[in-house]
Amino acid sequence: MLVSEMLKELEEKDFPTPVGILTLSKEQVFYNDLQEKYFDIIQQAKKTFITSCKYEPTTEDELSQIRTYFTISTSMIHRELKKDFISLGFYDMDESLIEGIMNDYHIYWRFKAIIASIYDLLGIIHYSSSFRSIFSEDVKRFHDMAGISIEDYIKNTDILEAIHSSFDNITQSICLLFINIIGNRIDLDDLDLTIDNIIGNDEDNDTYHRLLSNILESAIPLEEKTKIFREILCVNPFLYDVYHNMVIVYGDEQKEIEKLANYLRFDLIPIKQEIASIFFKSLSLDTEKDTLDSKEKLLSCFHHIGLDIENDNGLLQTLDNKLEQFDLMYRTVDGVTCTTRESADFARKELLEITEFMQEVQAPTSKSLLDYEEDLLNKKTLFESRFSSELKPKYLGILEKYLSDFDNKFCTPGLFRKLDRKTAGKERLLKMIKKLDLSTIEKIDEAYQTMEDLLPNLGLTAEDTNDTITYLEKCKDRILNPKEKTNLLSSFGKLFKK
Repeated sequence: MLVSEMLKELEEKDFPTPVGILTLSKEQVFYNDLQEKYFDIIQQAKKTFITSCKYEPTTEDELSQIRTYFTISTSMIHRELKKDFISLGFYDMDESLIEGIMNDYHIYWRFKAIIASIYDLLGIIHYSSSFRSIFSEDVKRFHDMAGISIEDYIKNTDILEAIHSSFDNITQSICLLFINIIGNRIDLDDLDLTIDNIIGNDEDNDTYHRLLSNILESAIPLEEKTKIFREILCVNPFLYDVYHNMVIVYGDEQKEIEKLANYLRFDLIPIKQEIASIFFKSLSLDTEKDTLDSKEKLLSCFHHIGLDIENDNGLLQTLDNKLEQFDLMYRTVDGVTCTTRESADFARKELLEITEFMQEVQAPTSKSLLDYEEDLLNKKTLFESRFSSELKPKYLGILEKYLSDFDNKFCTPGLFRKLDRKTAGKERLLKMIKKLDLSTIEKIDEAYQTMEDLLPNLGLTAEDTNDTITYLEKCKDRILNPKEKTNLLSSFGKLFKK
């Protein structure tokens, strides 16, 4: 839409705020519409420029090419300005004249200061001094506007990134220049299109900046803060800090401040996120109750400042994660995660009895026999009938593991070879008898009795004792026939004498 058409449709706009109804004048509405229009055009020009500038310049020719790209990109802005000026009766306006005006008023100070600095960095001496002289005002303005010297800015920033920033902060300058030109040269009926009437004069704004820097001081009464905010909004509603501070002072439950700020193209979401983040850091998360209380407080904070949950930067999710941790801790009993808190309470109660029960259960050893298994099976059956909490599978698993371990140990009487139970029982019986004292006939008779006693616990019957009986009979024979043993020793002696 051309500016001439925008001017025909102007109306005052009312916005409710915590300090009362704010009425934006037609002039302020026009200025905002103008900024919205040229912001979009400048963004298009910036996109064209960035697309062209793909590499960091290293030579004089490459720098010259970048200046050409900038001229081509800014021509998009100049063409639109020309259309708007002509629509207002400036029939002698052309793009070269507009470009000259832009240079005279240092609209492109950022780009020119960056270029001058890059010439210095590249050591292109014959251009550097002349650019410094020509763009001295732009270099100074960069320092004033950015709060840092162009040299330090370039050092701290990637050169290509600095070049790509050349279109930043020029929308307001172009719009104010436009208004200044048309306000001085044409009659717009009942409109007072002067900069002072739209955003106040420099003295006013200096005062407002000082007031806004102090407005959060507790020494200033709330009613005085309200007067200050209202005065600033009426004179210059285009100061971002006024909305920032109003959210801190009043909150924004109805999103009145945000709606006004959005109309003026200010994004309040980041400042609301910052306020919520600062508040979040003050919350206690030491216990589950603390965290639940903190969640309620955080939700109240969101409501108070008008911050939607989807824009909370994950703060609420952090609390929910913490609550999940507390819930998991509560539902975890003896290393088992119960399905509900009620089942966890029951498990804690039953754990005392389970602990007492398990004190009577021992892990199998290499000496454990079938009576161990029988006892363990009986305890397992008792456990299954006695306990019902969610701890039950854990301890049944322990009992089943003991049974499995017993089977492995019982069936592996040697180091590696696993046998069937019958064969393992026979080997165990023989090994156990061999460890007994068999030095007398009486001891051997006792060994026979021990063998009979062991048979049930080894899974054997009398028919399975042949190897053991043979061994016992040999032992008995050596006792009853000692001469044969002596003769045998004598035979060995004669062998050595030879």
